[in-house]
Amino acid sequence: AMRALGYYHAVVKKSLHIDDKCWHAEFAVEPGPQTVISELDISISGDAADDDEFRKLRGKLLLKRGYPLRHDQYESMKNRIASLAMDQGYLNGEFTEKKLLIDKDQNTAQVKLVFAAGKRMRFGAVTVKQQVLEAAFVEKYLAIKSGEFYTSEHLANTYTALSNSGYFDSIDIRPDLQHIDNQRVPVTISLQPKIRHHYGFGAGFDTDIGPLGSATYINRRLNRYGHFLTANIELSPVLSTADVEYTVPLANPAQDAFSFGGGLKYEDTDSYRSDTGKLSARLKHAFDSGWKQTLFIDYSFEDFDTGTSSGRTLVLAPGASWLRSVSDNVLRPTKGYRTQFDVSGSYKNPLSEVSYLQGALSAVWILPAFWSDSGKWVGRTELGATLVEPFAKLPTTYRFYAGGINSVRGYAYKELGPKDSLGTVEGGTFLSVFSVEYEQAVFEDWGVAAFIDTGNAFNLDAIQLKTGAGLGLRWYSPIGPVRVDLALPLDESDSSFQIHFAAGARL
Repeated sequence: AMRALGYYHAVVKKSLHIDDKCWHAEFAVEPGPQTVISELDISISGDAADDDEFRKLRGKLLLKRGYPLRHDQYESMKNRIASLAMDQGYLNGEFTEKKLLIDKDQNTAQVKLVFAAGKRMRFGAVTVKQQVLEAAFVEKYLAIKSGEFYTSEHLANTYTALSNSGYFDSIDIRPDLQHIDNQRVPVTISLQPKIRHHYGFGAGFDTDIGPLGSATYINRRLNRYGHFLTANIELSPVLSTADVEYTVPLANPAQDAFSFGGGLKYEDTDSYRSDTGKLSARLKHAFDSGWKQTLFIDYSFEDFDTGTSSGRTLVLAPGASWLRSVSDNVLRPTKGYRTQFDVSGSYKNPLSEVSYLQGALSAVWILPAFWSDSGKWVGRTELGATLVEPFAKLPTTYRFYAGGINSVRGYAYKELGPKDSLGTVEGGTFLSVFSVEYEQAVFEDWGVAAFIDTGNAFNLDAIQLKTGAGLGLRWYSPIGPVRVDLALPLDESDSSFQIHFAAGARL
């Protein structure tokens, strides 16, 4: 064990003592001088000699001249060279010389590695086996191109793109290393399609909107060019929606799509009632950085009633949103974040009855507690601002409200916001919500939480933040996390406490 760390002159003194109750063994270790690397010679021949990735690897190797010798680092160095060669397409590469010479008298070591990489391989013929989509369309998902250098990254990117496409249930990518011809590696991709029609039904309960029923229909292949259709219905006493969307993949279908559709929404809260119909078109793009961008235009008609005022408003609103979500675990993240920016607006014209400009930011972040491997912090914020004229014509869809499990806990769903002369919440032009929560795991799939939320929807002439705090129970079920919170309002409210229940991932 000591030699593995470079100590070749370690002396171990041991003794054994026995008394009436037990025996005791003692070991005293004198490590002696540590062996130092006096010579380090790493030679890479073949096409890899001019490969930038191998140049980068040299700078990252842990073994250096003058450094202490560690056998695990020596083995790691050999493995990293061989692994990089395979990843970069040097499939016939091998070590022709591997020497580690130890001079115990001088406490020095000489390392010599000679790696013959040989010729770098390229992708040969790429054969895709599937029958449900046009071959030219499927090829747009492939990062593998015949004649390009062979890399494991291209193989992995191809698998990811095909998996994320939603069309295939089984994906098998096989480089044929037995039939390499003229440094060309043939690749066969076998794809099994998902079922064309998907139906889904669900039932649940949310303390903000009550009992909830849902139905989903997806047609994954309207034609051989990858067009698909999604339809959703959600019904509850407070919020009910129905929408349909037709999606057309574009030239780079792994990143770009165009969709159009329509929807209906009915909402009846303690603050307002509204009926909305909407037509929309969306242009979606996924950046390599992980950001997802949506450019859209919505044409909506809303009939709303806030108690003391009511209206029917047509709005033609172009806008954009940007979203990024990163986590170390989809169902039970211990570290990650989710950030979304939204902007939309309209100018009064024959097709739109109100002028407004609105921007919003929402963010959730999760950080591990430094004092506990099983604890984590969850932060959340929502910010929004609207310029509008006149406010009375602004539909409730574009007004800000606060309160509820995903807003300020301790207050009912959309209970908070500016009030009219009769005390009815009519919504605000600004929004500010902040939340801090600490969660501690107590069993394998259970946790407890403590939190404090503050914020409100408001107008600039009257800013009044409301605060709620409480305790929660977390269950990480096989299908996703479930949250139950008991929250107390620390400011005036219509209720003395709120029980909040919700399911689903936060990021």
